[in-house]
Amino acid sequence: MTKGRPWLEKFPLPHRIVVFADDSSLCREIVVEIEAGKCARCELAVYNISDHTALAEKYGIRVAPTVVIDEEIKIEGDQMFPLYAATKPMLTSRKCIR
Repeated sequence: MTKGRPWLEKFPLPHRIVVFADDSSLCREIVVEIEAGKCARCELAVYNISDHTALAEKYGIRVAPTVVIDEEIKIEGDQMFPLYAATKPMLTSRKCIR
């Protein structure tokens, strides 16, 4: 238990989520998914990696999309794409496959 502040265990502090993106459809979709999934108290900031190069250098960003949560890089590049793609059906000429 948190000494003198037991309510902190019930209501964790919000997270700061920073997404470095570009104009790709993957980045736009990832931002939409994060906005939909974050709690109301969490703060989300989205930066275009080309427009905010100094900030990207501060975090050590090399590729887009990159997701930083509480000052720590959690997801970098398209490593999240296979997980994302697995949840979205892909249409082929004859059938829908997952």
